[in-house]
Amino acid sequence: MVVYEITASTQASCPLEVVKIPVAAGDPVFDVNGTVAGIPFTRARYDKNTGKGFDCPREQVNDRTAWIDGSFVYSVTEAWVASMRSFRNGTLREGSEKGYPPRNDANIPLDNPPPPQAHRLLSPDRLFPLRLCQNWWNAQDVVQEYSVEEFILGMVSQVSEAEDVIVVEDLRDFSYGPLHFSRLDAVASTIMRGRDNGLSSYNVLRKRFNLAEKEWHTINPKLYQINKANGLFTEEEIGRIHSITLKDIIQATMDVPDKWLQKNVFFSNSDNPCPQPFQVNTTDLEQCIPLMRFDHVTEVEGNEIIFIFTLIGLGCIPLRK
Repeated sequence: MVVYEITASTQASCPLEVVKIPVAAGDPVFDVNGTVAGIPFTRARYDKNTGKGFDCPREQVNDRTAWIDGSFVYSVTEAWVASMRSFRNGTLREGSEKGYPPRNDANIPLDNPPPPQAHRLLSPDRLFPLRLCQNWWNAQDVVQEYSVEEFILGMVSQVSEAEDVIVVEDLRDFSYGPLHFSRLDAVASTIMRGRDNGLSSYNVLRKRFNLAEKEWHTINPKLYQINKANGLFTEEEIGRIHSITLKDIIQATMDVPDKWLQKNVFFSNSDNPCPQPFQVNTTDLEQCIPLMRFDHVTEVEGNEIIFIFTLIGLGCIPLRK
């Protein structure tokens, strides 16, 4: 979330600038019917005094505050922030549960069907693994039914996959999108955002600093480098740092009994109090809802007629000289 707050600091441009990310004809996800020209990508807002030539590239506007304060969640838009403020001692509004925001009961809430209705239709193997592409907007339902503690227990006991360059299809093909294009490619959108910000590639930057190019297997061969010449730590302190484990950090920052944590938290033991029954893969999970497109003009009966007559009516309004 901190990374998102730092990198996603600009809203969409006004007027909207939408470019298409090309997709292969007949793509099984984004062009099933052969009618999609590409995945839409909205360019970021920028200073209108820039971007007028090759020697004057666009300068994106930072819409976030100078503090790491969660403004990417609470926004910096005055109307949005005002609706969440209590206007008492600079605090945010609270709901019936102290310390939590109020529930959305004043406006039309998001489409969040209660999960228990579908539980009787699912086997235990398909019920408990929660697929990312199906839970973008249903987080509150899931948390309310189980609990945050149960999620944490599940995550600390989950067996991770080996590191590789493969991005799961939930992000590559089924990332959330707007109504007119409900599924996006998070990887392609991230690359396009870097291009929109004028970000050079890693090796291009290395060349500019007179460094040799890198390949995938030579990037970050070590997790960190020990620099004893900076004088920040003594030999004794470095030895103490090397002896600290993630278990020590968890116990120092959270009220967790020692019996709940194993000595090496990076390996799953047979006596795990909350073991993972099997390795999760796409064959054991529900299928992601495919791409859907919604046209506000043509897909609502009668809208196209209203749209036409609205434009005619606007064209008949005389303008003052």
